[in-house]
Amino acid sequence: MLPDSDPSLVRMFRSLQNAPFGRAVLVDLEACEDGVVETLPAVAQDLASRLRGGPIVQCMTGPPASAGTAFFEALFAAYPMLFSEDDERLLAPLADDPEAAAERLRASMRKLNGPQGMVEAFWIERDPAGMRDVVLRKLRHLAVVPGMRLRDGVFVDATGRHALLVAKVAFPLTDVAGGERLSRHISAALSELPPGVKARWICGHRYTVANARVVKSDLARVISASVLGLLIVFLVFLRTWRSLPLFAIPGVALLAGIPAVSLFFDQVSAITVGFGAVLLGISIDYGLHVYFGLRGAGDDQGKRLGELAKPLFVSAITTVGAFAVLLTSALPLQRQLALFSTAGLLAALALALLWLPNWVPSDPGRRRLVGMPRLDIGRVGLCVWVVVMIVGAALASKVSFDGSLQRVGYMPPDVVADEQAICQIWGNPRGQASVIVEAPDLETLLEKNERVYRTLRKGRDGGAGVVSLAPLLPSRVTQLANLQRWRAFWQRDGRGEALLKRLRIEGARLGFTEDAFAEFADSLEGNVPSGTIEDLARQGAPLFESLLRSTPAGVTAVTLMPDDEATWALVESQTGADGEDVAILSRAYLGRNLGRVLSRDFRRFLALSLTMAVCVLAAIVRRPGRILLGLLPAMTGLVVMFGAMGAAGLPLNLFNIGACVLVLGLSVDYGVFMGLAPERRDRSAETAVLVSGLTTLVGFGALVLARHPAMFSIGFTVLLGVVPSLLCALLVVPKLRPWIGK
Repeated sequence: MLPDSDPSLVRMFRSLQNAPFGRAVLVDLEACEDGVVETLPAVAQDLASRLRGGPIVQCMTGPPASAGTAFFEALFAAYPMLFSEDDERLLAPLADDPEAAAERLRASMRKLNGPQGMVEAFWIERDPAGMRDVVLRKLRHLAVVPGMRLRDGVFVDATGRHALLVAKVAFPLTDVAGGERLSRHISAALSELPPGVKARWICGHRYTVANARVVKSDLARVISASVLGLLIVFLVFLRTWRSLPLFAIPGVALLAGIPAVSLFFDQVSAITVGFGAVLLGISIDYGLHVYFGLRGAGDDQGKRLGELAKPLFVSAITTVGAFAVLLTSALPLQRQLALFSTAGLLAALALALLWLPNWVPSDPGRRRLVGMPRLDIGRVGLCVWVVVMIVGAALASKVSFDGSLQRVGYMPPDVVADEQAICQIWGNPRGQASVIVEAPDLETLLEKNERVYRTLRKGRDGGAGVVSLAPLLPSRVTQLANLQRWRAFWQRDGRGEALLKRLRIEGARLGFTEDAFAEFADSLEGNVPSGTIEDLARQGAPLFESLLRSTPAGVTAVTLMPDDEATWALVESQTGADGEDVAILSRAYLGRNLGRVLSRDFRRFLALSLTMAVCVLAAIVRRPGRILLGLLPAMTGLVVMFGAMGAAGLPLNLFNIGACVLVLGLSVDYGVFMGLAPERRDRSAETAVLVSGLTTLVGFGALVLARHPAMFSIGFTVLLGVVPSLLCALLVVPKLRPWIGK
């Protein structure tokens, strides 16, 4: 469905599948009863053990076990090289109050004999002044899920009634078979939850599976409804078994369309096959004109076939030309639709002219068919038509282009409800934009990532909503600047010496040896061992893995941002002005750029299709009045369709753009036959246009029965255009033909 002419959009879509949380499964466990709140962490860990294996390669209920004391030790050792201006403001009140530091040391000593004794022993040695809250505040920059807490090593929310599990899937979200396996695996695991615990889970694979299922069911429903609709048309207008050969034409059209697409594409889209239901209503049109034109003609069948050949040829060339324009589309799906329709309609035309006449009864004494009644809309009707055209043209300017892939996909209510509930509790980590920075080595990457972070931070109220490694893994230049700031901070007014002196006095009173705080004293002096930042990166690898990755070309850093236009503008400014190698992965951003491609393509499609129709009519008809009559239904259909879409706020999307081109091609057919076909008493041309219009509406009417938004969008859009174009051909063109059709 993506434009392969724009490599950046294709890369973005493929990268989205591998982005942080792109293959993640989020499971929320809720304690619905008070009695299970305390056991919720154990329930979460038990569920994680059942989920691991099969399609799930990893499942976390809390921080990785490897991110323990070694990581915090590395963080405190590296802190002087992470000491930013913000940290300086936060630490100043603590550093300027030695007596408060002594009280914090006494409080830590009181905890040594309690449950937290081992933890406090670790902190006293490295942080006797109690600076840990400021140091650990650095970790907020890794808070992918805001408001998360830890209880018994498990992620819980602020209320303690919800626990979060984060699982990783081995295959991309476009893998339907894998998604089915994943759904069965998770459902089996959740079925064993204890009473009082409710589970919700979300991932992109649930939407993939739901869309695949609904497309399959829609195909059966749409094709069945199309066949039934054609049968009703047969019973009302044809009523004889001698017309049955007509229905072989759609079948041949389908048989011609699918192989034609298979020759040029490795996979045939289910949407393309669904479009076959529409082709059932279109491909029969040529046969209907031949059938009604030759029915009961007696010895004049050959002459009438010659008369029909010209409008049939003109209508086929204009319709096929309209579809052929889609072959220039940047979207493979639209090219598939073009190839499918072109091959099918050409096969239908050949059958209608070369094979069907052999089956049309020529006996004029046969029972008369139901025909088109003679209607005269009068001048009032013409005035109404003019007013509708004016109003439609005014409203058409309100039509917008929507490139969102989500809004043309099926959104199952149960999955949507789970996602909304999880987002309300935990935020929306899957909905964040990922800003990607690439470099051949770590130091170059850190420099680039830092520059990008500074820009994004300025545009986000001091970094609100920004998840980045930059504050924890700065570049070498920034490390040295931070270290110099740290040394100056403690040397200023002798605050470092004053703090150490007071801590040693209090430590001696509490029983500490004289060199108990030597490591802390070295830290205040800024004596940081070489390789400290590298050690921090190594010890924090389990925490950093979603934000720091090795690639065949080097290293990649990811910054998570709110997915909005402000973020897009900031990233674009980095890419353009500063020349940074920066990319953004965002579903909303992809939709916006895709909408721009659609807008550009649509204008080109419409211009080329109209130009082709005018050129064909001008080359064959050569009469300005007849050319205008041939184009009038198409102009009416497009104007009313766009006007109705503008009034209702319905946008043009990936799928109904092709439907708009279809409206143009079909509507020109109606105008050609009503403007060029010879007038007869039996009004066979009018009857053929009416029945062919009804068969088209049957095909598209069936698409309106589809639950999938893409298929429904095609059908509904064409209904908006075909109905007014058909009415124009049957009512307005006959009224104007005596005036301008000479």
